[in-house]
Amino acid sequence: MKTTKDTVIKSCLLGALLATTNTWTVIHAQESSAEESSSIFEEIIVTAQKREQSIMDIPFAISVFSEEEIKSRGATDIKDMQYAIPGLSITNNQPGQDRVQIRGSSTGVGLGLPTVGRYMDEVSVSHDATQRALDIPLLDIQRVEVLRGPQGTLYGAGSIGGTIKFISNSPDLKEVSRSLGVGFSSIDDGSEGYEVNGVFSLPIIEDKLAVRIAASTEDIAGWIDNTTTGETDINEAKRDFVRTKVLFQPNESFNASLMWMKYDFKQDNNNHEISESGFNLLNVDDRGATSERTVSTPFATPVTDEWDLVNLVLNYETESGANVISSTGYLDRTMNFHSEVANAFFPPGMFGSFDAEDRKAEIFTQEIRVNSNWDNPNWDNPLNYTVGAFYRTTDTSEVQSFCYPSVFGYPCSVTEGTAPIDSDSWALFGEVSYEFSDGFTASFGLRHFEEDQEPSTFQLGGPAPMDVSADAQSFDAVTPRLNLLWRVSEDASVYATFSKGFRSGGVNGFGSSIPKFGPEKATLYEIGGRGKFLDGRVYLDGAIYYTDYDNVQVAISEGGYGRTTNVSSAAGPGADLAVGVNLTEDLTFNLTAGYVGREYDEVDVSDPANVAEGDSSQYTPKYTGSASLAYDFDWSGNLKGMARLDLSHADGFSVYLRTFPLQPIIETEPLTYLSFRIGAFTDSWQVVLSADNLLDEKDQVFPGGAFSLDTYARPRTVSVKVDYNF
Repeated sequence: MKTTKDTVIKSCLLGALLATTNTWTVIHAQESSAEESSSIFEEIIVTAQKREQSIMDIPFAISVFSEEEIKSRGATDIKDMQYAIPGLSITNNQPGQDRVQIRGSSTGVGLGLPTVGRYMDEVSVSHDATQRALDIPLLDIQRVEVLRGPQGTLYGAGSIGGTIKFISNSPDLKEVSRSLGVGFSSIDDGSEGYEVNGVFSLPIIEDKLAVRIAASTEDIAGWIDNTTTGETDINEAKRDFVRTKVLFQPNESFNASLMWMKYDFKQDNNNHEISESGFNLLNVDDRGATSERTVSTPFATPVTDEWDLVNLVLNYETESGANVISSTGYLDRTMNFHSEVANAFFPPGMFGSFDAEDRKAEIFTQEIRVNSNWDNPNWDNPLNYTVGAFYRTTDTSEVQSFCYPSVFGYPCSVTEGTAPIDSDSWALFGEVSYEFSDGFTASFGLRHFEEDQEPSTFQLGGPAPMDVSADAQSFDAVTPRLNLLWRVSEDASVYATFSKGFRSGGVNGFGSSIPKFGPEKATLYEIGGRGKFLDGRVYLDGAIYYTDYDNVQVAISEGGYGRTTNVSSAAGPGADLAVGVNLTEDLTFNLTAGYVGREYDEVDVSDPANVAEGDSSQYTPKYTGSASLAYDFDWSGNLKGMARLDLSHADGFSVYLRTFPLQPIIETEPLTYLSFRIGAFTDSWQVVLSADNLLDEKDQVFPGGAFSLDTYARPRTVSVKVDYNF
């Protein structure tokens, strides 16, 4: 028996890990990631073109994260992986108000359709506002696909910048599987949090009927103290969700899947903080977080977000080798929040308030499509197709109130109506591809879209509600896409794509001099490629592109309110890169980088706009990147180990307020995050110790500007999680 330096180090690390586990007194579990690593990158299967395909057959830019990769990173939602996805940036004003952008497609406001579409399994969960993306927990998610660039042909008007797809695990028709998870976390100078989760899959009728349930309850730690009320860690929160999925497969040609997901989020106060500049909101230079991490709001700023999502998918495979798929979706969501308003011209330390009460949205969607099936032996044809129809209707409502500080003596302004619009839309779409040879495929797609919007707003507070609704309006568009793909070999492909995207216009709030704004269009030119090299040990994926936007929706400031208008155009180049290298069978290195060069290149100075010619895309870092090093090893005997180091970086971004009297330009500082994970596991259990934001990054993730306080990164956090499969 020989003793080496590595053995001593491993023994010390294991002892520290087990000692930490005992110190935290945690018994926790989640699915084990205890598969041995391979020196060869495995084939990746995706559904980006609404059919199962190898990623090598996808003729546009896409990033994919498997369940194993999600767990390895310790990611709980998409924000945890954003800088590992070239071109993706997510800013968060408060819970339930994510602003998701891909490749600079950004408005900087919360009005109008989002620029990035979101799908949960087969159902669209996009809202008619850019800052209301659903928080999708990543527990028991099989795969996340991020499609970059306009996806107007197959995914519609809300995907002018791209689409994010969350694909959950399906029930197993043959075997029972169960997992349990418990976790504990602690924030520097903050409070402690915990999580309990579980996944259960049960075949009810073997090979025909099964159910799968994933559920989690989580107390989220806080770190902000209120110097006015004396309360500490006031932004603590609670998040619960359950997702149930039933799969029925009576025969080989038909299956039906029913998914129901319930989500409930409650936070005592939002995450806004006072910056180093205090209440000097026009100081755009010293806007980092204080070391004390405080706020002085004299009232609570609670946030709640509750929703139910249902998705019924019917899939029938015909004898000729085509699949007929029906996806029916229903989303019922209610949000409430009460937020402070800190205006640069208010007396120091005085706050107004903005309240959204019972912000409701009911969204019904129906899609029917027919796909030819390349893998079906009955379909021996170089021509393949996808054709379908889509319908969506929304029913929304809310009560909004805006109050100045009481010293002003003004009554609150209260409106009631849609949130922000009710709409009905439909689309017909199709895409055909032809394989000219074993290596060359061309595809062409087209989507025709129409939407009717009906806003409703009533001003309250007078003798009777006053109708101040904007006029109803309609939009239509035809969005094409042309792709060329060359499979250079079984392990490599290159592509070229031309596509167009569309985003409907919308309405501004009561009192605006611009009652409505027009639609936005995008045109993309892209070339790229991906492949495995050096016997499968190296994976490369890269693209260069140029995007041209017309009639761009941008923000303006009008009477203290955020409004939306249009400027003529924005355009610019960009590049994406992802590299994976299996240095050995046990050591893997990953690198990603993104560049977004979009600028506003034509702005009519006679019209109000926050941006000017030459300005970069708002809320968008020009450069982003990430690097990770993952190591699998054996602690001893049957006890395996893992260690992982993740580094991510994003340039600062700009926010323009040129319609504000003093025309400030906010430029945030770069953000750099470092995290470390180390764990031990067997076939049935896993223990992982994590440390996130090791550098204790304190710069802005969402600048409040002249009208509100700022939001910053969560301080350094240490956590322990235990997973158990049985």
